[in-house]
Amino acid sequence: MLKNLFNLCTLTLLLFTSVLVSSCSSDDDSSQSSECSQLSTQATVNGDDSFTLASAQRMINSGFEGTINMFQISAVSSDCNNVVILQIIVEVSGEIAGTYNVVDFFDANLNDAYGSMAFQDLANNSQSLVEIASGTLVIIDNGGNSLTIDFEGVLEDGSPSSFKTTHSF
Repeated sequence: MLKNLFNLCTLTLLLFTSVLVSSCSSDDDSSQSSECSQLSTQATVNGDDSFTLASAQRMINSGFEGTINMFQISAVSSDCNNVVILQIIVEVSGEIAGTYNVVDFFDANLNDAYGSMAFQDLANNSQSLVEIASGTLVIIDNGGNSLTIDFEGVLEDGSPSSFKTTHSF
């Protein structure tokens, strides 16, 4: 069941990525876009706070032991050439606020998180999707559906990665 949910989430992420690439790309390669469609919410990605959210969604489903919360959050760089997407899933037994270990999908239990990050370089038409190997996810409930999502960890390719933002879902 969780594997099917993860596969569905991955397909959703890839579809979202395709739409984002087509909406941010230009037919004229000689000029760079000076503005792209963005929310006004700031995001810090790998220590760089020049990113702005492009989209953020939270999906809530019933799980085996608790409530599954899936977050797909994308941020675009100030020059509109780089997009980073955090997809992270956590099944919780109570309220969403808390600190969670990020583990491999197959090792995830109740109150563990797992997920992936996608990196797009729109200027060079390249993209990579890398599973998160380990890390920590902190979720702060700011009230009124506003959550702070703070991820820090290591990806499967060994690279350190982080993503932090506050958004009303």
